[in-house]
Amino acid sequence: MSSFAGAAMRGAGVFSAPHAIDPDLQARRLRRWRVFGAAFIACSLVGLIYDFSRPAEYRAQARLQITPAAGLPPASSSLQQAGNAAPPPAQGLSDEVQRLTGRPLIERVRDQLRNAGIDLEGFESVEAIQRTLSAEALADSRIVELSAVGRHPDSLSLIVNGLIAVYRDEIADQFQKSAALTLTQSRDELDRLSARIAEKRAEVEAFQAQHNVVSANHQENALLSGVKDMSTSLNVANDRVVAAEARLRSLRESAAAGKSIERARDNPTLASIEQRASQTREALRDMERNYTADYMAIDPNARALRARLAELEAQLKTQRSASRDASIAEAQEELATAQEAANRLRQQMAGARVAVQSFALRVSEYKAMQDELDQLEALHRSSLERMVKLEAGERARMPSLAVIEWASAPHDIWRPRYARDAAITLALALLAALFVVWLVDYLQARGPQPAVVVSPVWLESGNASALQIAPNAQMPQLSATRPDLLPAPVALPRELSDSEAGALLAAASGASRVALRCLFAGVAPDELLALRAGDVDSERAELCIAGASARRVGLTAEALADLRAEDPDAPLLRAGGGGPFDPAALDSLLLCLAHDAGVQAPPEVTADALRHSYLAHLARQGVRFADLAQRVGSLPAERLAAYSAMAPAGARRTTEQVDWSFPAQH
Repeated sequence: MSSFAGAAMRGAGVFSAPHAIDPDLQARRLRRWRVFGAAFIACSLVGLIYDFSRPAEYRAQARLQITPAAGLPPASSSLQQAGNAAPPPAQGLSDEVQRLTGRPLIERVRDQLRNAGIDLEGFESVEAIQRTLSAEALADSRIVELSAVGRHPDSLSLIVNGLIAVYRDEIADQFQKSAALTLTQSRDELDRLSARIAEKRAEVEAFQAQHNVVSANHQENALLSGVKDMSTSLNVANDRVVAAEARLRSLRESAAAGKSIERARDNPTLASIEQRASQTREALRDMERNYTADYMAIDPNARALRARLAELEAQLKTQRSASRDASIAEAQEELATAQEAANRLRQQMAGARVAVQSFALRVSEYKAMQDELDQLEALHRSSLERMVKLEAGERARMPSLAVIEWASAPHDIWRPRYARDAAITLALALLAALFVVWLVDYLQARGPQPAVVVSPVWLESGNASALQIAPNAQMPQLSATRPDLLPAPVALPRELSDSEAGALLAAASGASRVALRCLFAGVAPDELLALRAGDVDSERAELCIAGASARRVGLTAEALADLRAEDPDAPLLRAGGGGPFDPAALDSLLLCLAHDAGVQAPPEVTADALRHSYLAHLARQGVRFADLAQRVGSLPAERLAAYSAMAPAGARRTTEQVDWSFPAQH
């Protein structure tokens, strides 16, 4: 044991591998190899036997381009009315693919190959051939891949090529039959339509002759045309009655208002009287301009002119009254004449109404019969046009089959892939062997572990000393350290969270609250014990710290209130009897406070831990270490390195940018 410790003081401990191998370890290794080999060989043999015992299958493949028959011309609705059968619709490519591998074609291929004397070994039944065949249409094309998979390569190519030939003959025969059937149905339809048209035309002509209907047009029939003329005349007569009534009403209203009904230019007598009266008035006005009123009163000419003007005005009034009475009488006569003509036309219309209604009904029946005849003729023309198109486009609508690649006898095995499956088998056998080895080791009972022999090799000496360590024994502790080795990492005290610091402040009172205020301001524990009440500068709100790291620490209003004391010479942190605290009493005080505050792990809440929490708070803000030293004093290099690791990346904050109060105090 002493030789081991002395060797540890001279160099680093590097242990070399053991020089001797345990016999039990050799036995276990040998057993593992045996189990591995047996499992690997067994799994490989089983897998390879299964792999190579599978029969080889070959694949014959051909490529076809199938163009289905084009669609027939649109069928008229008479095909469903006159005939009971409709031509079959054009088949799509998917239907052709299904028919290509259908049972009828396979039976014909089998019979043709048998009649040709070809031995179809393994393909005696239609089901066996059908299981080997597969047809698939390529996307967005009319190309179909037809393939057959089986154990006999020669028979496969014969079956595929025979199926192609039979399918070609089949689609040609089926199209010919379909085209012939369609043409026959079209001709039958034309014959039925012709017979129905002739029958309907005879019925229309008989109806026309019986009821004297000239045409479906009303203007071409005499009765309806006359009724229409009477209706037009009645409308004109009604218009005349309305106009006469309006004229008579206007004349009467003008007469009642004293207005002139007839203009002078329309009555020569009235115009002559108005002209003479106007001339007389003009002569009187000329005399009034030349003579005085007294003279004119005694002048015979003037008196004669006035008498003549009065006579002319009386004649004018009489003539206008006579003209008004004549105009009203004329309007009354015109109204009576128009009313009599309108009444006469109404009587004629009433007498012809029954005949017109009966005749209009016959015309409507005739029009319906004529429309039906026109529809039959239109169907006849459509059917005739369709039959002509069928006869003309029969070759263009015929389906086609182009063989892009005929099937040849395959020589390479299509499946299974023996080499690939053999490699997979060996890989699975390897995994299975490894699993069996692990399972055997796991299930094997283990005895007590032997002692481990280690021999350290020291850097400065070639001598080696062996040390035997018992199982589960602790490694020996080295009694000395090398001065040239790196120091162990610094063990930092516990860092309190903001909530824990807040809980401590809430539960603190008296001496514990003073201790928290100082420690959360960066005061070291030994500095805290040496502080006096007089070190608190109330005016500047600062705490004066003496000693090797003399400095002034700013205080918040809450901290200043907690640190204020009456006796400046008394210790700032006083015990219950007024005496100072020692480090043990300070830790006991903080332990009780942590317990009362409900903080986890109260023994870890020490004065150093509280100060460390404050320093970590400043370091994580990115404070400059020069400002940190002025605030909390000098720190060991190990502590500064730890706080440097906590600082964020980027530029450091200035004194004004740093929050110097602990977060729990906010």
